[in-house]
Amino acid sequence: MFKTNDQRFNDALAVIRQFGNEAETLTRRYIDAYPNRQALGQALHLDARPDGTAAETERRNHLRAAILLTIAVGGQTPSQAAFLQQRWAQAPKLQLRAEVESRLPLFDPSPLRHLWNPMNFTQAKDPLPAQFRYFVFGIMNEFTGRGVSYDSLISNPDQLKSFMLSTSLIDEDHRATYYPYGFILTVPEHNVVSTRSEDQAFKNRKADDGTMAQAVLMDSKAEVRRVAAEYPLAPPDQILAKVVRAGGRIRGQDGDSGYNEIVVLGTAPGGSEVRVSGIFMKVDSRGNRYQRKGDKKGAYVTDAIHTKLLALSSGRGIPIVKLADPSGENG
Repeated sequence: MFKTNDQRFNDALAVIRQFGNEAETLTRRYIDAYPNRQALGQALHLDARPDGTAAETERRNHLRAAILLTIAVGGQTPSQAAFLQQRWAQAPKLQLRAEVESRLPLFDPSPLRHLWNPMNFTQAKDPLPAQFRYFVFGIMNEFTGRGVSYDSLISNPDQLKSFMLSTSLIDEDHRATYYPYGFILTVPEHNVVSTRSEDQAFKNRKADDGTMAQAVLMDSKAEVRRVAAEYPLAPPDQILAKVVRAGGRIRGQDGDSGYNEIVVLGTAPGGSEVRVSGIFMKVDSRGNRYQRKGDKKGAYVTDAIHTKLLALSSGRGIPIVKLADPSGENG
């Protein structure tokens, strides 16, 4: 008796679940989003088993999982199933397990992804236009939390292409940022992992080099899947609508609170890369250099940072955008 499509999906998902609940959650979304779910299930039909041992059953379930991920996540058609079955007909379980692991999804197959296309964002320029929408990546004075100094990032912002990035979305009414200066980014829609109008507590890590294989390390892939599964893509308008307006307060905090978190990959699996298109430097409503309230040492905005950002702007032709934010009044 042949298995039903749902039984085949469940057999494959049982294998995928071994790599974490988030991997299963994302894979289920790909199944639900697939244009022909019935054909996808039929692609997981395997020929009669040569034996009925538990070991062979487990191997075949790994084969189903590998085929499912190749087609549903990898964008192949069900017609590829016969080729894949032949290719892996004699493959041992360990090989199939590696095939499954390499194909696990990192992104949500959201139909809203096109809303994050760079065409829907503002070109960085000075002076700041009356209406704008930017992806921003804040940097600290002494340490970024990614294993490199701010000095290194300012000297070579292309390093961001090998990072997993916690960014924020701002516009003319929502200007809260985690740090009061940093980069304005052009982010391809396929680099956006997850969105939330509050912090996602995303644990980003530094890459060892600039390749995609190292940009998302094995221990970090689980973290990318976690936020992708927990915080699906929402429209930019919805993210901003839930954030405190410029100069306001949220969750009882003071100063530059109320920022959102948008997780992006510096380099996506398909090869698209983020690009630094501007530098933002926050000022108060009187145009004075921004200083976070309670920051008695002035650790966040210093003359050295200001000088280095000016040099980067001049050397690369990157515009500096002065971003007025009344939450950082001096004096």
